Amino acid sequence: MSKNYCIDSKGLQRLYERLKDEGTLIAPTIKDGVIAYEPSERFEDLPQGWIEVQGPGHYRLKKSGTKSIFSYRVAPSSWKRFLYPPKELIFTAQKNEEGFQVETPAPDTESRVFFGVRPCELRAIRAQEKVFAQSDFLPYQTRLDHSLILAVACVTPGENCFCADVNSGPGIEDACDFSLIEWGVEPRYLLCVGSYRATKIIEELKFPLASPEDVDGAAAAVNQAKKMMGRSFDRARSADLLTRQYAHPAFAEVSERCTACGNCTLVCPTCFCSNLEDHTSLDGKTAQRYRTWDSCFTLDFTYIHGGHARGKPAERYRQWLTHKLSNWEAQFDEPGCVGCGRCITWCPEGLDLTEEFKRLLEIQKESAIRYRELT
Repeated sequence: MSKNYCIDSKGLQRLYERLKDEGTLIAPTIKDGVIAYEPSERFEDLPQGWIEVQGPGHYRLKKSGTKSIFSYRVAPSSWKRFLYPPKELIFTAQKNEEGFQVETPAPDTESRVFFGVRPCELRAIRAQEKVFAQSDFLPYQTRLDHSLILAVACVTPGENCFCADVNSGPGIEDACDFSLIEWGVEPRYLLCVGSYRATKIIEELKFPLASPEDVDGAAAAVNQAKKMMGRSFDRARSADLLTRQYAHPAFAEVSERCTACGNCTLVCPTCFCSNLEDHTSLDGKTAQRYRTWDSCFTLDFTYIHGGHARGKPAERYRQWLTHKLSNWEAQFDEPGCVGCGRCITWCPEGLDLTEEFKRLLEIQKESAIRYRELT
């Protein structure tokens, strides 16, 4: 059974400083008016006393009036960009007298510490781990194996959050090295370790064990957060509903507002669509192939000889929504959405997938009522 420790802000700073010795420490900070995950060197750069105000197509920071470090929800850009970079070199081909010499880059074995991973983001990391394990995409697993993860439970969910309805928060359920719960006016931190490496670090720091009152106080804060979700989603009905409403005109109505910009897929922590780009030097002696992020909302993503498989925005929105909430469920027994709300916040038109799903649900109910009246 894992031991629970209880620390204050000074103890958290000691842990922060110790984890810097384990590799490049990446943590939340304020950058360009948003919370951002960036390499961090100073504990003081953590976003103490800041909170986000989010809504459909809306984001801003404001002072929280507390000493809490983890009052924010999630950064616009997820941890995905460190494990699955937006652009990655696949190989380099160099021309020589005998033809071409092909070289692949060395494995990325840089040690990283992810400090402040939310439960929904941790679930996204594990979801992509499943996806890439099936495709034998080794760079992702290599980076993950060389990373330490400190996850932090949510006690102040935002207006666009619905992690509780997809079982990805606000408490920490997935495997990580450290799990943390922040609660109280003068913040206290319930700390639990989940790996041998983390255990050795905590033994070195000699943190005090948590009391039963500490455990109960932290648990109460997480349970309260479950009641504070800004959005709701009926996961139990999603897969079947989206399959049976596949050709419904409601998707065409959505496309009148959707600009197919792809913002939702870029900020999504689970999206993994990619493209290949080839670059050749002007002298023709060097060629490189890169894997880059792509989006199912771009017109060329489904281009095949003779045309586009999904030429209309309505078809692309339907594909995205159905894959996240239905097809992913069928493949992995969990949705491809972790309820972080990023796609709602960063959609220029403020489209809300939970509201669009409710519209389809209402349409289904109305159709069932009309059918009963006719029969």
